[in-house]
Amino acid sequence: MKESVGPLSLERRVEQQLRELHFSFLPQPAAMGLHPDFLVTLPNGRLIVIEAKGAAELQTAIRQMDLFVRVFDAAVGVIAVPDTVHPADQPSASIRVVAISDLPATLSKLAGG
Repeated sequence: MKESVGPLSLERRVEQQLRELHFSFLPQPAAMGLHPDFLVTLPNGRLIVIEAKGAAELQTAIRQMDLFVRVFDAAVGVIAVPDTVHPADQPSASIRVVAISDLPATLSKLAGG
């Protein structure tokens, strides 16, 4: 069975993973006209912003994430991408590009677990 990797299905997978991890989150929060996919409060109190994006949107998402992190005063921004996307480098210390299957481990690590 072929897996759908469109942005909407990625968003659903991120939401499902956040629920399974029992993390507090707001879908589509708004501030200053910006609407990232998720604003997450980790158990350690850190705020992170998550965007779910496909390969074609990755460079734009990286530029947007820098703004999201600053506006939402988040510790880090995470861009969840399909497992088939393999970025060469991480964009910065405050922005991480993570394959959707690695998202739970990444979030757990950010939460201190």
